[in-house]
Amino acid sequence: MADPENSVLFSLKELRNIEEDRVRQEETARQEQVEGERRAKEAAELQARAEVERKEREERDRRDRLDQEKERQLREEHLRVEEAERKARVEAATRLEEARITAEIQARAQTEKAKAPMGLIAGAIAAVVLVAGGTIGYLMVQHRHELEEQKRAAQIELNRAIAAAEQRARDSVKAEYDEKIRLAKTEAEKEQLRQAREVEEAKRVAAARETTRESHHGGKGTAKPGKPEKKCDPNDPLCGSGLD
Repeated sequence: MADPENSVLFSLKELRNIEEDRVRQEETARQEQVEGERRAKEAAELQARAEVERKEREERDRRDRLDQEKERQLREEHLRVEEAERKARVEAATRLEEARITAEIQARAQTEKAKAPMGLIAGAIAAVVLVAGGTIGYLMVQHRHELEEQKRAAQIELNRAIAAAEQRARDSVKAEYDEKIRLAKTEAEKEQLRQAREVEEAKRVAAARETTRESHHGGKGTAKPGKPEKKCDPNDPLCGSGLD
């Protein structure tokens, strides 16, 4: 017959083994739960970061399309102004040539008379000169006004482009550092990241501003320095008027 004491000890040992197994299973389950929550959190953070980057790309693409459309409109406007100036030059030259021919015909007709009044001939020539001078002066004033208007429009466009570039730089820095600040474990790390964000934002905004200025000043059809002076015929009534 089995010893009762040994039976009790065996039963206690079995119960202890069962309890230890239960504790191990609970600890394993708890660790698996913690690991699952960690993986889920990381996946959510990656998804959120990917969504932020996707929105940033879409916003950059949208702004790039707007910038390209504005540049296209400026180019078309510049071409329209050039075409208008060309037509004005042609019309002015045509009017001057017609006036010159008319004056020559009148002068020739007057000289054929025995007592042609020289004052009338001189007056006709003076009238031609006045008409030519007035036409050239009008075209020069119009041209100057158009240039001033183009400069104002270019400055407005430049200011808008600079503002957009600065905002893109700020948005880029914000997207880059906000996630780091959120994931920082201590307040000291967060404060250090905030200071670094301010420094980086100032640098990128300044760089974006300078890059925008350089791109606009270098690619808007401005005259290049050192361009040789264009020679023209002294007999050309448009010579030296700045309209040729």
